[in-house]
Amino acid sequence: MKDLIPESGTILVVDDIPANLGVLTDVLSEANFTVLVAEDGESALQKLEYVTPDLILLDVMMPGIDGFETYKRLRENPLNSKIPVIFITALSQPSYVIKGLSLGAVDYITKPFQKEEVLARIKTHLELRRLTKMLEQKNQHLSEEIYEHAKARADVQRLNQKLEIRVKERTIELSKTLENLYKSQDLLEYNALHDSLTGLPNRDWLMQRLKYLIATDSSYSVLFLDLDRFKIINDSLGHLVGDELLKCVAHRIQECLTPPQTATRMGGDEFVVLADTETPISLTEKLLEQFKFPFSFNGYEMIIEISIGITSSAMGYQEPMDILRDVDIAMYRAKKFGSGSYQIFNPQMQAEVTARLQLEQDLRKAIPQQEFCLYYQPIVSLVTGKIKAVEALVRWKHPQGMIAPDQFISVTEETGLINPLGWWILREACSQLKAWQEQFPDLLLKMNVNFSSVQFQQINLLEQVAKILKETGISKNTLSIEITEFCLFQTPNSNFQLLEEIGVGLCLDDFCTGYSSLRLLRDLPINTLKIDRSFVQDLINYPNDTTLIETILLLGKSLNLEVIAEGVETQEQAKILRELGCIWAQGYLFSYPLDYQGATQFITENQEKNYDQ
Repeated sequence: MKDLIPESGTILVVDDIPANLGVLTDVLSEANFTVLVAEDGESALQKLEYVTPDLILLDVMMPGIDGFETYKRLRENPLNSKIPVIFITALSQPSYVIKGLSLGAVDYITKPFQKEEVLARIKTHLELRRLTKMLEQKNQHLSEEIYEHAKARADVQRLNQKLEIRVKERTIELSKTLENLYKSQDLLEYNALHDSLTGLPNRDWLMQRLKYLIATDSSYSVLFLDLDRFKIINDSLGHLVGDELLKCVAHRIQECLTPPQTATRMGGDEFVVLADTETPISLTEKLLEQFKFPFSFNGYEMIIEISIGITSSAMGYQEPMDILRDVDIAMYRAKKFGSGSYQIFNPQMQAEVTARLQLEQDLRKAIPQQEFCLYYQPIVSLVTGKIKAVEALVRWKHPQGMIAPDQFISVTEETGLINPLGWWILREACSQLKAWQEQFPDLLLKMNVNFSSVQFQQINLLEQVAKILKETGISKNTLSIEITEFCLFQTPNSNFQLLEEIGVGLCLDDFCTGYSSLRLLRDLPINTLKIDRSFVQDLINYPNDTTLIETILLLGKSLNLEVIAEGVETQEQAKILRELGCIWAQGYLFSYPLDYQGATQFITENQEKNYDQ
């Protein structure tokens, strides 16, 4: 069967802006179209005296004669009367759209345009023109045959009966051909606006509908639905199972709707529901409730929940793309609250997304521009007060002020910037440790450096750590890497074993706040446990925390692990910890995080104090 979408054709692009001509020429050339260009209406009319393109893209606002007048003049030439013309302009007001279409244009595209939209519309109208030509040819052929049959009937009366039968048969055949052509045209238009997997209206349909609702100042709400953990199902069970699940999801969404509410599929595991009210909370809650029930298909039974972002016409949108942008932001905000949540868009969300994007852009420049620095917080003995080690803490000297790690580390992990930043931190910390070890040779100071689970996924992790240890020349067994309990479950045990072999200790940070397993404490080369600051801070008011800390200390002693209490801020906390048998501590009571000069002074004074004892 012949492909219904044209492979090539000649397009005349008329626009007075060279940049627009360049973009459209590139887009159309990539799609195998032959492109002719004209920079104004007069040039276009002159070109049409020598060439007849398959379609014309005509800008409205041009010097000299505008697009509307150009259209009227080119239609005066019968040779140009049937060339489909698509107005493409920044004038999106309904009055201009109506004017363009009333003149006889086949379509009207507003700027800025999407490449896929322009190509889809061009191909659709070229196909419609091809079908129209075919229909005209068939009609002409039919008329000629009828004429010939009538002439033959007059000339050869004796063949009249046979001729009538033949005409009848041929007419039926042609009618069927026309019927098939109309069906093909209907199918083409349907497929252009519907998703092939679920049968739901697609993104193009939604964009057209939103344009109409905006133009008519109608009330509406938009719900953006995203399946939670769908990628896990796709990756583990395969795309065929994933496709079947998407069909079931589409069906369940439709079951929750009442006309004129409409479900559309954006692609992947994303769906959009278009409702005719600005307050769709009851519909949202109904959808969330229905997705608590399992899906059963092809022998599988699974529960998959959704996250929903919501916006409405109350926001005063003028462009469909702005609607999809904001409802997408709201959906991702809902995901942060866990499965089965929804969020209604507000302008603050967009401001936060913009700020995060700016933060990411600034981060990419921060490393080469050397905007990071390290601060060091001492770890001291609760018995003698003598310093044992320091923990390296990164700070960002942003042009607008110092930024703490809790404001940017998560962004570096999501973007992969944690890897180059992490190597810089490790090298800088080891270099500073080496300087202190030379300055205080009798202290044998140690350094703790934080690593994230993302860093442990690097293939060259061990080689890089070993290289930095060798280049900086720090004393053996004086570097410890701090990891969270979550990291234990994300990293192969062999990585930890190999780190131990090159003299790197392992410190488990925020112990008892996550996924702790006694088996891992037994099997992995963990040297140190850190009691989370939340237990220390509530030590006085919550007796249960005292019991918990005492248990951790006993566990550490039985497994021959050092235990460090974090977040010690008062003498009373320190006293209780000493009485419980805790030896090492870290917190504001002893010192805030210090730059290298402040830390050097702290170490010096600490040494003098202890030497005097």
